[in-house]
Amino acid sequence: TGVVVDVQQAGLADVSGFTLRTSDGRELTFDTTQTRFDAAGFPPQHLQEHRALAEPVRVTYQVKDGTNRVVKLEDAAG
Repeated sequence: TGVVVDVQQAGLADVSGFTLRTSDGRELTFDTTQTRFDAAGFPPQHLQEHRALAEPVRVTYQVKDGTNRVVKLEDAAG
């Protein structure tokens, strides 16, 4: 869980990854190239909204070949 500080994207719905800052100050980079975004629950452009508003997100991920691959994204507020 943390705040999105950077989003790597080629287009509005084409997000390849992002960087998250945790509450203890660590920055983690995540790969979303194989993530299935939910248009109703968490569309890819929603990451930019979180970055702009500094609203936290919760990331469920797996480390594969040294890369943090996103399995699920959700709003962490509340």
